[in-house]
Amino acid sequence: VLVLFWITTLLQFRGTSFTAKIAKYAFSLGIVLPVLALAVLAIYYFSNGHTVSTNFTGVDFFPKEGNLAAMTAFVLTYMGVEASAPKAVGLNNFKRSYPLIMMGLVLVGVILCTLGGSIVAMVIEGNISSNEGLIDAFRVLISPGKNSWPVIVIGVLICFGIFGQVSSWVVGPTSGLQYVAEQGYLPARFAKKNSKGVPTFILLIQGIIVTIWAAVLTFGSG
Repeated sequence: VLVLFWITTLLQFRGTSFTAKIAKYAFSLGIVLPVLALAVLAIYYFSNGHTVSTNFTGVDFFPKEGNLAAMTAFVLTYMGVEASAPKAVGLNNFKRSYPLIMMGLVLVGVILCTLGGSIVAMVIEGNISSNEGLIDAFRVLISPGKNSWPVIVIGVLICFGIFGQVSSWVVGPTSGLQYVAEQGYLPARFAKKNSKGVPTFILLIQGIIVTIWAAVLTFGSG
């Protein structure tokens, strides 16, 4: 985790435009493409006579009172868009365009999550793993009982999609702190930027804090 996080952090030193490229390709190849592939494979799967799992047919559309706590995990799926807020002022007519972008993101996110989650529930019988359910569904659709190379490739693409999301989250809050430092509310060193306009000192401090916290969570959990 730390190796990937520090790679992500150091990549931010190349500037916002580079981060935007990572996010764009990660979203396209690591999120949209796997969901579309899942949909196409599911259509082929059910057209060949397979039945829909009771995980999908045996439950109510709206969650019951006893399942409300489980919704927390799904709410967290949509968190993180606020990290883009410090970059909003860089948009043309941001007072109008930023809210439209946010609404578009919410719409796309809900559609992709609903489509992907529904297909996973339709395909997998028995318990669905919150961590591996998506890969399990691809395994059922492509090569039941084994991890074939297409399943592995899709897994790598999904990891790349997550990597792109983390890249955006890493650099988002630092821009806000940099602005605060430029207004004189933090020591001057926090306002320092490299030639790409990136607040490198803040990124390094953030990386150190994450490293310490990761150690606490890892070694303090028993």
